Amino acid sequence: MQVNEEVIIKVKQELIAYLYDNGFYSLILMLVLTLIAGSLLVGQVDANGLLGWLIALLVALVLRGWHLIWRHRTPHPSLNWLEYEYFVGVTCTSILWGMGLLMHMSQTGDIQRGILILLSCLILAESCVSLLSSRRCVYGALLPIVLSLLLELASGPSQRALLGLISVAVFVLTLMLAMRRLSHWQLESLFHRFNNAKLAQVLRQQSEELRLASQRDGLTGLANRGCFDLCLSAAWRRCCRTQAPISLILVDVDFFKQYNDYYGHLAGDDCLRQVANGLARIPRRDDDLAARYGGEEFVLLLPFTAEAGALALANQLREWLAHQAIPHAGSAVAETVTISLGVATLYPHPGDQAASLIARADGALYRAKSAGRNRISVA
Repeated sequence: MQVNEEVIIKVKQELIAYLYDNGFYSLILMLVLTLIAGSLLVGQVDANGLLGWLIALLVALVLRGWHLIWRHRTPHPSLNWLEYEYFVGVTCTSILWGMGLLMHMSQTGDIQRGILILLSCLILAESCVSLLSSRRCVYGALLPIVLSLLLELASGPSQRALLGLISVAVFVLTLMLAMRRLSHWQLESLFHRFNNAKLAQVLRQQSEELRLASQRDGLTGLANRGCFDLCLSAAWRRCCRTQAPISLILVDVDFFKQYNDYYGHLAGDDCLRQVANGLARIPRRDDDLAARYGGEEFVLLLPFTAEAGALALANQLREWLAHQAIPHAGSAVAETVTISLGVATLYPHPGDQAASLIARADGALYRAKSAGRNRISVA
């Protein structure tokens, strides 16, 4: 499975979050087991030693709880440092518990001794689950307690010591094997989760790019005819609901066939791109749309724009193109590239068709071309 650095960082963040989210549950369990162990040892061992051990354990648990609360409220340092902090807390708690086993188990009866071993095994099992996301913390929690158990069991009668050592060894080995398998499943699940999320994000981006590409004209970069039809329909409905004006400007490059014949099709494509650049550059609102209508024809859709505003934009476009002074030796009206424009404005009413606006703008453009081109005509 291929993963990138971003996915690896997210997996590491999730593992550390799992570690800290389970911290309070571990502390509560450890506190309960400590109180049970203390109640078992009362009257069985030296009172001062027992009290000192319980106080040390409770202080360690309180400090770990304060650390968890503090870390939830303060900015996080590096992930490795967070893991190291948790490792220190877990290891210190396990060392204190192991010291208690070494100090007190030899002074108790067989029943209390067995219960202490059982409580220690519960701590080991809980540590393997709550610390699953950090192998370092697992070893910090397990090794002090396991070594204490082994040392204490080895000091007993030979037959009982052997049986206890085998039992603890089998239990710890089973825990480690189970933890290894669970850790593998956890990592695999997280990598799949974040890798699939990354792939889904890439697919969404590609899908959006394809959607935008399907709405763009490949030559000029403006919206294409399909996009214009959709936007016109939506703008028409909005203006109809609000009884607002909607304007349309049809633009035709004068004598474009002659331009192609004289300069070639590559130069013709460049000429269309320059005209499209003018349409894209003139100041207009976000709702306005510039599109390539077909061939050498372009269109400006201007919702919520009256006739005066449309005329102002049409004049700006003509002046911009005249300022570019693109040579056109085949033109019959000027020595540079010119355009003819048809402007139409309507106040849509329910039942009216958006096609009527196009028809009016097309009629105005036809009159501009019939009147000699290089001019603006208003429907």
